[in-house]
Amino acid sequence: MRSKSLLTATGVVRKMLVINGHFPGPLIRANRGDRLLVNVTNGLSNGTSMHWHGMFQNGTNWMDGTSSITQCPIPPGRSFLYNFTIENQYGTYWYHAHHSTQYTDGIVGPLIVHAAEEQQARESYDY
Repeated sequence: MRSKSLLTATGVVRKMLVINGHFPGPLIRANRGDRLLVNVTNGLSNGTSMHWHGMFQNGTNWMDGTSSITQCPIPPGRSFLYNFTIENQYGTYWYHAHHSTQYTDGIVGPLIVHAAEEQQARESYDY
């Protein structure tokens, strides 16, 4: 994560916080039962953490990424490996920084978890 000036969706040029030079951050696609391994290196001037919004963290609550609650912030220049298994859930989620206002400044991204049952859900929709 690092700072970068970008044109936002509102048309206002402002300093944003981005992941690997991109806003939003990269799509993470997994299958239910997969182990998610995401190495976060903090290139910011203050601490950060990554929260996996909607992901159950039963037995791995220290991977939840809620800064100063379940995890200490990742110090500037340091890395942290998020490592947890996605069990008993599937669907569309998102991840975001969970320190101060970092996610509102751009540190967000999509997370999609696939499962065999999603085919049944698709049959309920025309498109």
